Amino acid sequence: SGSCQKSVYAQVHEIISQLISANNFYIALKSPKVEANGAFEFVYMSDEYLGVRTSIRQIESNREPGFTELVMKLGKPLLLSKAELDRYHQEGLARKPDDTTYSWLGVPLIVEGEVRGVMTVQSYQPNPVDYQQKDVDLLTFVAQHVANAVVRHEMAEFMRDSNSRLEEQVAHRTAALRAQINETREVQKKLKITASHDALTGLINRGEFIYRLNQLITKADTEVSSKFAVLFVDIDRFKMVNDSLGHAAGDTLLCTIADELKGLLRTQDTVARLGGDEFVILIEEIEVEQHAYDIAQRINDTLKKPFIIENQPVFIGGSVGVLFSDPAYGDADEMLCDADAAMYHAKRSGPGRYAVFDKSMQSDKQDAISLEADLRYGIENGEIHTYWHPILDLKTGQIIGFESLARWHSPARGIVPPLDFIPFAESAGLVKGIDLLVLEESCRNLKQIQTLYPEQKLYVSSNLYCEHFFQDDLVDTIANILDKTGLAPECLCIELTERALLEYTEQVLLNMEKLKKLGVSLALDDFGIGYSSLSYLYQFPIDTLKIDKSFVENLNQKASNNTILKAVIDLAHNLDMTAVCEGIETQADMNQVLAMGCNFGQGYLFAKPLPFEDIKQQYQDNRSFCSINCHCRNETQLELCV
Repeated sequence: SGSCQKSVYAQVHEIISQLISANNFYIALKSPKVEANGAFEFVYMSDEYLGVRTSIRQIESNREPGFTELVMKLGKPLLLSKAELDRYHQEGLARKPDDTTYSWLGVPLIVEGEVRGVMTVQSYQPNPVDYQQKDVDLLTFVAQHVANAVVRHEMAEFMRDSNSRLEEQVAHRTAALRAQINETREVQKKLKITASHDALTGLINRGEFIYRLNQLITKADTEVSSKFAVLFVDIDRFKMVNDSLGHAAGDTLLCTIADELKGLLRTQDTVARLGGDEFVILIEEIEVEQHAYDIAQRINDTLKKPFIIENQPVFIGGSVGVLFSDPAYGDADEMLCDADAAMYHAKRSGPGRYAVFDKSMQSDKQDAISLEADLRYGIENGEIHTYWHPILDLKTGQIIGFESLARWHSPARGIVPPLDFIPFAESAGLVKGIDLLVLEESCRNLKQIQTLYPEQKLYVSSNLYCEHFFQDDLVDTIANILDKTGLAPECLCIELTERALLEYTEQVLLNMEKLKKLGVSLALDDFGIGYSSLSYLYQFPIDTLKIDKSFVENLNQKASNNTILKAVIDLAHNLDMTAVCEGIETQADMNQVLAMGCNFGQGYLFAKPLPFEDIKQQYQDNRSFCSINCHCRNETQLELCV
C-alpha cells in the first residue's frame, strides 16, 4: 500500500541520517500518469523548515525547472555548493535556489537504464555541511535499492492478492538495510534472499530451490547424510479454472494450494513454486522411502477435494513424480528433470496418481514430447479424420444418426488408436482444438447428405471435452459453425461426459440451457463410469442418456448386472430421456437391451466406426439408410439398403 511505501522511505531516511547529514531529505518520482510531460511527485520529504511530509506533492511540468528536474534530465548525480547553485541559475540551467541552501546533493533513481526519480539531501546551515564524493557514493548505492523497491511496489499494484506479500518483502529489505548499511556484501546477500521468493504464493522460487537442492547434493557427496527425495507436483485442470473463472480466481487457487502443500510437510521440508501450476517439494532426512510415498498420496488426496473459489467448488487434481537421492546425480537440474519425467509418467497413468522414477521414464518423456509435436503438426495439417459410428433404432434396424469420432492418420505412426492420443491430447491441452475440428467437419458432412437426399432424417452426435462448457463463448462458437456449414441446429447433438456435471459451475448450466434454446440436443456420454450423483440428471437439460458399454459387456455375469442396466434404462425414460446402449456386439446383446425397453443402440454388431467417405459412398450406392445387416462385424460390410 501507499502508506507502507512511505514508511519504507522514512526508514531509509533514518538510516541515511546516521551516516551523513540528512536533515533535509527528499524522494521524487516521475508521475506515471503524466510522465511524458515531465511532471513528477515528491513522495517523501523531510525539511527543517517544512517538517516531515508523507503526502504526495504534485509538481507540474510547466514550471521553471529546478535542480531535481536537472538530475532527471542528466541521469547522473549532482553535488553543488552554494556558489555552484548560483552559477547554474545564472547560466539558465535551473531556477534560482533558496538563499538558505548552502550545499545540495541529488542522485537519480535508475531502473534498467531509465531515470524514474531523484533522491536528494541539502544543507541550510550557515556553516555549510559540504557533501563529498563518499556521500555521493553512499547515496547512489542506497538509491539503487530504493529504485528496485519502487519498481516492485508499482508491479504489485497490478497483481491482485499479492500486496501483502510485497509489503513484507519491502519491509524485510528495509530491515536488512537498516541493520547492515555499512556492509555492502551483507545488504546484497539479504536482497538476494528476498528476491528468491515467488511474489504470488510467498513460496521460494525455482532459483532458490535449485540453490538449496545443489547444497544438499554437495553435502551428500562430502558427508554421510540421510536420503532425501524430490516430489514434482503438477496441478490438473488448472487452465480450466483460469479460463472459466478468470486469472484472479486462478491466482487465489494457487495461493490456496501453496498453503495446503505447506501444511502437509514438516518444518525441515521445503516447497517451492516453479512457475505456472507446477510445484516441487524437497523432503530431507528420509529414514524409509515409504515416508515420501505417504506424502505423495496425501498430496493427491488433498488435491482431489473441492476447493472453494469465489463461493463455488472447484475440482482439480494432481500428478506427483517421486525421485530419491542418488550419488549419480551431479546437480539439481538433473534431479528436477527426472522428477519431472516421473510426474509425466504419473499423469499418463491417470488422474490423481504418483509415480517413482526409473530410467525408462526418460525415454517415455522423450516419446511424449515427440508425440505432442507430431499431434500438433497433425492437427494443423489435416491428419485428424472424422469417422462415423451408426446409431440405430433397434426395432426397425434403421439408422437414425451417427456419432462422429476423431481418428489420427499419422504418416509416421500410421493410424493411431484413440486411446493412444485422446488422453494425451487432453493433458497437453490439444483436445479442444480436435473437438471443434471434428464438430465442424461433422456438420459439413451431414449437410452434404441432406443436400443430396433431403428426405433422410438423420442427426450427427459430436463429442465435446468438458472444458468447453466452462467457456462463455461456447454457444457462439457452435452457432457460428452451424451457420458456416448450413446445418440446422436440430440435426446436431452434443455429447458431454459426467465430469462436466461433476465439476458444475453456473457457466456449465448456462451453456447447456443456451444450446437447448438454440435447438441443439444434449447427450450424456458413457453414463455410469463416472462419479456424478444421479441427482445431477434432474438439474441439467439432458435429452439422451448414452449408457456405457460396460453395462452391456457385463450382462449375464451376475443377475444384479441385468437389474442395474434395466434400472438405468427405466431412469432415463422416467426423466423423459432417450436411452441409447453402447457396446452392442452380439445378437443376444441386442435382444436383451430391447427386452429391457431400450430401443436405440450402437456397437460393433452393426458396424465399426467408418470414414465419412465410406459412409457417403454406400449411401450413394443404396440411396437410403433404411436398414442394415445386424450380423455384420467387418467395417466394410455395413449395408445401406433401399
